[in-house]
Amino acid sequence: MLRITGYIEKDPETGLYVAVVPGIPGARTQAETLD
Repeated sequence: MLRITGYIEKDPETGLYVAVVPGIPGARTQAETLD
């Protein structure tokens, strides 16, 4: 089974949620909500 860890943080300056998957180039996104 392959396990991949991602991180979600809320940027205090912009208020946006930012998600990143380390080790996978380009695997990042941002949004105003977690929905």
